[in-house]
Amino acid sequence: LLAGFNMSSVTYASSLQRRIRASKTASRAEDDEDESRQSSHSLIRWFLLRLVAATYLFAIGSFWLQANALIGSKGALPVSATLEIAKSTFPRVWASFPTLFWFGSSDAAIQLHCAAGFASALLAFLNVAPAISFLASWFCYLSLCTAGTIFTAFPWDGLLLEAGFLCALFAPLKLWPSLRAER
Repeated sequence: LLAGFNMSSVTYASSLQRRIRASKTASRAEDDEDESRQSSHSLIRWFLLRLVAATYLFAIGSFWLQANALIGSKGALPVSATLEIAKSTFPRVWASFPTLFWFGSSDAAIQLHCAAGFASALLAFLNVAPAISFLASWFCYLSLCTAGTIFTAFPWDGLLLEAGFLCALFAPLKLWPSLRAER
């Protein structure tokens, strides 16, 4: 045969080339699978955030309709009376009774608070600065639940607060994120 020509080196070289081609094909398939998985995660996150934002819209909106009758100055349990009781009961009142109504508890303040919560939930639903919108919605709803005491002491109110806080952490940190760009 030819000098320096070895059949086993030819076999090894062609076997190595087949392995490299197979490895590249498998790598491309894994990349496509990763992109598909990431795309489906983006879609699920987008859908989950919209659903929680819609739930906040309904929760804050329904409380808004009843706010003056429940916690208003002439309501069943006025927020000003609740704050007075909290002041005398809790040593660190901000930590034990977190609400923005410490700054003002008039009927106008209650309406403004509900409007701010509804607006921030609407912004979260419309995907405008979702992380900040969810945080604002969460804080407004926390404040309403704290001031609403017995009217908002149901388990689903606590679950909604937990879900809203997690959504604030889970939402994209962009002003106007696009689902198409995430995919």
